[in-house]
Amino acid sequence: MRRDEAERLFEILKEGKISKEEAEVISKRLKENFPDIWEEYVLWKVLSESEKEIKLPWKEALTERKKIRREVLVAFLSLFLTFVFFLFLICPPLLDFPVPKGWLIPRSFLIAFLLAFPLSLFLYER
Repeated sequence: MRRDEAERLFEILKEGKISKEEAEVISKRLKENFPDIWEEYVLWKVLSESEKEIKLPWKEALTERKKIRREVLVAFLSLFLTFVFFLFLICPPLLDFPVPKGWLIPRSFLIAFLLAFPLSLFLYER
């Protein structure tokens, strides 16, 4: 086996388009004839496997819990804001905060905005 042939086989091994049996045979031939190319292949294989993301089930469960906790918090916040805006706009005497007429923002737009804000906050997180 010549060196250029060994380098071509090394490239074929890196592509990974051959069966495991063929890869083992080529690797064995490289190890016997060209140990430097074989070492390069082993290093490349180890580095490429270490770059793959390691999946940890407990870590995924933690992120799921955090995600659920955040969604519950946003839902609660949305409902709370809706309730507060309901008190301010529908029942102003309860809080002694009447919405004056003649504001720069029309009253109907203000109601629509204040009710849509918590809903959009909730939907944004989803």
